[in-house]
Amino acid sequence: MSEREAVILGALLHDIGKFMQRAEVKTQNFNFEYWKEELCPFKDGYYTRLHVVWAKYFIDELCNHLPVEVKKSDLIQCCYHHKAPESDLIRQADH
Repeated sequence: MSEREAVILGALLHDIGKFMQRAEVKTQNFNFEYWKEELCPFKDGYYTRLHVVWAKYFIDELCNHLPVEVKKSDLIQCCYHHKAPESDLIRQADH
Protein backbone atom coordinates (compact mmCIF):
# COMPACT_ATOMS: atom_id res chain seq x y z
CA MET A 1 0.00 0.00 0.00
CA SER A 2 1.41 3.37 -0.96
CA GLU A 3 1.57 6.28 1.48
CA ARG A 4 -1.10 8.04 -0.58
CA GLU A 5 -3.44 5.05 -0.35
CA ALA A 6 -2.85 4.82 3.41
CA VAL A 7 -3.72 8.51 3.85
CA ILE A 8 -6.88 8.06 1.77
CA LEU A 9 -7.97 5.01 3.75
CA GLY A 10 -7.04 6.68 7.04
CA ALA A 11 -9.02 9.78 6.08
CA LEU A 12 -12.00 7.60 5.24
CA LEU A 13 -11.80 5.81 8.59
CA HIS A 14 -10.73 8.68 10.85
CA ASP A 15 -14.21 9.37 12.25
CA ILE A 16 -15.53 5.78 12.27
CA GLY A 17 -15.17 5.91 16.04
CA LYS A 18 -17.96 8.50 16.27
CA PHE A 19 -20.48 5.87 15.16
CA MET A 20 -19.10 3.33 17.61
CA GLN A 21 -19.02 5.82 20.49
CA ARG A 22 -22.62 6.89 19.91
CA ALA A 23 -23.70 3.26 19.63
CA GLU A 24 -21.85 2.57 22.89
CA VAL A 25 -19.89 -0.30 21.37
CA LYS A 26 -18.07 -2.28 24.04
CA THR A 27 -14.34 -2.63 23.43
CA GLN A 28 -13.32 -6.14 24.39
CA ASN A 29 -9.74 -6.95 25.42
CA PHE A 30 -8.75 -3.36 24.67
CA ASN A 31 -7.02 -0.97 27.07
CA PHE A 32 -9.38 1.96 26.57
CA GLU A 33 -7.80 4.07 29.33
CA TYR A 34 -4.29 3.73 27.91
CA TRP A 35 -5.39 4.71 24.42
CA LYS A 36 -7.49 7.59 25.73
CA GLU A 37 -4.35 9.07 27.30
CA GLU A 38 -2.28 8.31 24.20
CA LEU A 39 -4.68 9.61 21.53
CA CYS A 40 -6.96 12.21 23.06
CA PRO A 41 -6.25 15.84 23.83
CA PHE A 42 -6.54 16.77 27.52
CA LYS A 43 -8.38 20.03 28.09
CA ASP A 44 -10.02 21.66 31.11
CA GLY A 45 -9.44 18.60 33.27
CA TYR A 46 -10.74 15.87 30.97
CA TYR A 47 -9.98 14.04 27.73
CA THR A 48 -11.73 15.21 24.59
CA ARG A 49 -12.27 13.64 21.15
CA LEU A 50 -12.85 10.17 22.60
CA HIS A 51 -14.10 8.89 19.24
CA VAL A 52 -10.49 8.36 18.18
CA VAL A 53 -10.15 5.59 20.79
CA TRP A 54 -13.01 3.68 19.18
CA ALA A 55 -11.41 4.33 15.78
CA LYS A 56 -8.20 2.71 17.07
CA TYR A 57 -10.20 -0.29 18.28
CA PHE A 58 -11.97 -0.54 14.91
CA ILE A 59 -8.68 -0.44 13.00
CA ASP A 60 -7.14 -3.07 15.27
CA GLU A 61 -10.10 -5.36 14.57
CA LEU A 62 -10.35 -4.46 10.86
CA CYS A 63 -6.68 -5.14 10.17
CA ASN A 64 -7.24 -8.77 11.09
CA HIS A 65 -9.34 -9.02 7.91
CA LEU A 66 -7.36 -6.90 5.43
CA PRO A 67 -4.73 -7.98 2.92
CA VAL A 68 -1.20 -8.16 4.33
CA GLU A 69 -0.02 -5.18 2.24
CA VAL A 70 -2.27 -2.94 4.33
CA LYS A 71 -0.10 -1.92 7.26
CA LYS A 72 -1.86 -1.27 10.54
CA SER A 73 0.78 1.32 11.44
CA ASP A 74 -0.21 3.40 8.40
CA LEU A 75 -3.88 3.36 9.33
CA ILE A 76 -3.27 4.05 13.01
CA GLN A 77 -1.96 7.50 12.07
CA CYS A 78 -5.54 8.57 11.40
CA CYS A 79 -6.26 8.08 15.11
CA TYR A 80 -3.77 10.82 15.99
CA HIS A 81 -5.45 13.45 13.84
CA HIS A 82 -6.32 15.62 16.84
CA LYS A 83 -2.85 15.41 18.38
CA ALA A 84 0.03 14.65 16.03
CA PRO A 85 1.58 16.84 13.31
CA GLU A 86 2.21 13.83 11.06
CA SER A 87 -1.56 13.54 10.63
CA ASP A 88 -1.80 17.09 9.31
CA LEU A 89 -3.51 16.14 6.03
CA ILE A 90 -6.26 14.30 7.86
CA ARG A 91 -6.60 17.10 10.40
CA GLN A 92 -6.94 19.69 7.61
CA ALA A 93 -9.57 17.59 5.87
CA ASP A 94 -11.39 17.12 9.17
CA HIS A 95 -11.61 20.89 9.66
